[in-house]
Amino acid sequence: MFNPKALDPEQWVVAAKRGGLRRLIMVAKHHDGFCLFPSKLNTDYTVANTPWKDGRGDLVREVRDACLKHGLEFGVYLSPWDRRRADYATPAYVDYFHGQWDEVFANYGPIIENWLDGANGGDGWYGGAKETRSLPCAPRDYYRFDDLLVKLAAHNPNAVSFGGGLTENCVKWIGNEKGFNADTRWNDEHGPFVPYEADTPFRKGGWFWHPGDRAKSLAELVEVYFLSVGRGAVLNLGLAPNRDGLLDEGDVTRLAEFGDWVRKFEATDLAADARREECRTELTLAVTMNLPKPATFNAVDFGEDLSHGQQIADWTLQALQDGVWTDLVTGTTAGFRRMERFPVTTASAIRLTCRGRTRVPSLTSLALRFADAVPEEQEPDTFDQRRSPCKVTESVRGTLEFDFLRKVSVNAFHYIPVKDRFDGVPDQYELYVSDDGKAWTKLAAGEFGNLRANPVMQRQQLPETVTMRYARVKATRALEGEPTWSGALFEFFTLNTSTACRG
Repeated sequence: MFNPKALDPEQWVVAAKRGGLRRLIMVAKHHDGFCLFPSKLNTDYTVANTPWKDGRGDLVREVRDACLKHGLEFGVYLSPWDRRRADYATPAYVDYFHGQWDEVFANYGPIIENWLDGANGGDGWYGGAKETRSLPCAPRDYYRFDDLLVKLAAHNPNAVSFGGGLTENCVKWIGNEKGFNADTRWNDEHGPFVPYEADTPFRKGGWFWHPGDRAKSLAELVEVYFLSVGRGAVLNLGLAPNRDGLLDEGDVTRLAEFGDWVRKFEATDLAADARREECRTELTLAVTMNLPKPATFNAVDFGEDLSHGQQIADWTLQALQDGVWTDLVTGTTAGFRRMERFPVTTASAIRLTCRGRTRVPSLTSLALRFADAVPEEQEPDTFDQRRSPCKVTESVRGTLEFDFLRKVSVNAFHYIPVKDRFDGVPDQYELYVSDDGKAWTKLAAGEFGNLRANPVMQRQQLPETVTMRYARVKATRALEGEPTWSGALFEFFTLNTSTACRG
């Protein structure tokens, strides 16, 4: 099935660079086990076994070459979990996993980051056996991550690993897939400085490309920028090429808009020519910036010196207006970089006061900036027509019955889960259909993926188009506790037509 007719990694790289991204991490193998490079250790489930380029293609190499051509750093994601390998969760699989990393290190360098991810067993089709497998020991021990990190450092001393431990060449996961770092975030006081990486999909519908989905709005991306980069984390945006092998035109345009916005924001420091004064007390640093003339600004951008560890426990920014110091914005930790927005202010002096945890903190930078307003994007309706009426009842807890009041043709549905809670949120389902509400036929069963970390709209395409009046959706498992559909949204429809029913 893998045969993208217009695949062009250079288009991806150019669009990413225009978006301000500096590194591209290629997913060479995801949990399904399919390799986008011709691995010699996997002779039956790689691009070499596909119609694409008559089996002579190597997508990882093409992406690496495009990155080198356009000056982007290159990284590789190779999933530790493999839902297809018959030997997964045995020592033999670990040898295979390390052997594939050896291939990647030898053939696709320089690699500045490797991604190990955190998926460590579960449901799969291991050698054709549909079953659940768990690891025999802790992931770090089973996968021999320490050995892998030694190989990574030998290959490129400046490379980092997402996952694998908390050593000096690792980065930490932010803990969600929204791209939001916490307002208060401390690094390990006694260990090496380990940066956080905030990963989030670029598109609204999740990590993979889906027809009808689209890029997040510019306002959403700017918010993510301030809550990731602005809180000292590395922003990792998940780009999803379409089935032809290209980024959608709308994605390319949105990347350019986002990159232009960030470049304009970071281009001007309104305090660049200010006269700086510092006052240090027992645990406090106060930095006053006297501007040559009044300036108008609405954002502060600063970072602390981490040579003695992370110190800033809280901070306050004030502006001198009519001879009075007025608080503009306050915060807790700072770290490598902290950016905050506040109402538009005009002043001739500002003061940043930082309280240290164990010693007087020091700053590496302090800038005043102006963040252009970004209008909220009008959310278009999911479908370009009026929705049909629909009655919904919960016959028993965890089972919804839909009466569309007439016969409709359906081959897909959307499920929007409740956000900000796990208890009762269904992640597996069974779908039944009926003409009379009495005799039911099971049409489909499935899983809503990754809801815990990324509770976005899920699109489920059905195995066939059916005509029916009634539908029943039964929750067969929840993230936690007893499943209930309370607060969720469903939408049944036929792809590429105008039928839609909401409940």
